[in-house]
Amino acid sequence: MTNRLKTALGRWFGLALTGPSSCDVAAEKVSAERRQFFKRAAVGVASIAGTAGVAKSVVDSMPDPDIGAKYAHAAHQGEKELLEREYVLMSEQEKASMLEELIATHKSHQS
Repeated sequence: MTNRLKTALGRWFGLALTGPSSCDVAAEKVSAERRQFFKRAAVGVASIAGTAGVAKSVVDSMPDPDIGAKYAHAAHQGEKELLEREYVLMSEQEKASMLEELIATHKSHQS
């Protein structure tokens, strides 16, 4: 039996018919180095993502010192705008033209 055939049969049946060849040892070493590299890369990516998540949550949780003043200013502007508005009744002609426009728009969307 050739060494290659013995190795193949040994792998198939789980038997060690011959010692490991130098090619097998080199392949296992490269495979182990690749696994170690990818393992380290995955851990690095996970740690970077975790650090970024923590940093974002810290920045988002910091209170805005001027939030009360900004809210008061926005509320004041809204009240001012509402007070400046006047209630004006529509004329019958305006009502009729708006109704016609509404009906025309509705019909054009249905077809």
